[in-house]
Amino acid sequence: MAVAVMLRGPWAPSAWGMLYKGFHHAPPPDFAAYRRALVANLGEPGRIAALRGMIAAPKADVAARLHEVRAPVLVVMGAEDGDFPDPAAEADTVARLLRGAVQMIPDAGHYPQVEVPAATAAAILPFLRPRAGA
Repeated sequence: MAVAVMLRGPWAPSAWGMLYKGFHHAPPPDFAAYRRALVANLGEPGRIAALRGMIAAPKADVAARLHEVRAPVLVVMGAEDGDFPDPAAEADTVARLLRGAVQMIPDAGHYPQVEVPAATAAAILPFLRPRAGA
């Protein structure tokens, strides 16, 4: 509810910029410049409405179709992702539902690919390599 209020009004881009910082366990060196650009982008017409729509989108339609996923799945998640009380349990649940595997990225929050790109790439690359018999 508080996020919904924060994203209404002329302060919405700046409010999201403040919230966005909290999604990172270890922000990268260029984070301040990136956040300024993000806030500026959200000031453009329609951008905040799109963000609100993404946040408020119901998840039931997705959940109802998870059984249809046939592609191999790798759930990549930061071990310090503050969006979840237990990031590893969340990743395990998603992987179980999709019959996939989990790679937890140590010392990373919600955006491991930004915070620790080398560790994230190292976790993903073996999954992307062709499998024997595939």
